[in-house]
This record gives sequence, structure tokens and C-alpha cells, in this order.
Amino acid sequence: MSLTINHQTNDISATSGSMTVDGAAVGSSTTYGDVGTYVLATRGSSTSSAGSTYAGSGLRPSGYSTNNSSSGSSGYVVAQGGTTGSTLSGTWRAMGAYTYSIYTYKATLFVRIS
Repeated sequence: MSLTINHQTNDISATSGSMTVDGAAVGSSTTYGDVGTYVLATRGSSTSSAGSTYAGSGLRPSGYSTNNSSSGSSGYVVAQGGTTGSTLSGTWRAMGAYTYSIYTYKATLFVRIS
């Protein structure tokens, strides 16, 4: 069997036989926490290495805030629930890295891979 992919329409066709596609395509869902979705998260005081995978049980969704309106350069990572908040499910890959900070929380972008 031969597969043809039309890059302009994203259609896939088979010349003979049948084809089965199983699993979620990256970016196919916008439901929070689904495979292929992204989240800004922190590993607490642990660092993250780009391309490495981490269990969701060690990640907490986070955000970013400045300490006051007059100091835009002083930012803080704000973890959901601090060190006791909700963690994520599944396995996640770090899409960035944070290896040094004088602050407790270090956040980067993660994508869920399973």
C-alpha cells in the first residue's frame, strides 16, 4: 500500500488496502490537559531541561506576575495552589528550560505527550 499526503489540504489517501489512524494528533484538542495540549507549569524548586519528559504528578500549572506596576522587570512565577495545589496527569515534555533562578518556582512551557 502507498500513502499520499496532500500538504495543501492535509488529506491522506491510500492507493490500495485500508489505513487506520489511532491516537490523538498533536494540537488536535483544545481541552485542558489533553494529549497534544500545552501548559505553563512549574516543577517547584526543580529545574527543567528542554526536551526532557516529566510525570504530570510533579508539575503544577502556573502563571506569571510582576511584584508591582512600577517594576516590570521583577517577575514571579505563581503556581496554582503553591506547593500543595493540583498536579497534572500523564507525561509531559519540556519545551523550554529553566536551570537557574533566585526564586523558588521555575516555570516553562510543557506539552502533554501521553
